[in-house]
Amino acid sequence: MVGGQDLHNIYVNRPKGTTQKQIFNELDEIRNLRNRIAHHEPICFNKKHEIFTGHTKITYDFLIKQIEWLGYDSKKLNLELDETMKFISSIDDQKKYLI
Repeated sequence: MVGGQDLHNIYVNRPKGTTQKQIFNELDEIRNLRNRIAHHEPICFNKKHEIFTGHTKITYDFLIKQIEWLGYDSKKLNLELDETMKFISSIDDQKKYLI
């Protein structure tokens, strides 16, 4: 296949009109978060060193969306072992007490 056609064939459940660039941008965000975790860098702070989980939430949503676009059921795939959003929510709850 030519160009991004392979990518579009792999992402069987992607919405019509999804571009190759959008897919790659989201995959790049997922890769960046993975690297931050692997290098023990903070993932819940902004550049001012304030607690900020927004970017992590967005990237997590990208990950779930990519899994579903690939044709997998994200809920079955993680077997309910994934507590990412629960953990992020606990950080947000603690932030309320720090303000």
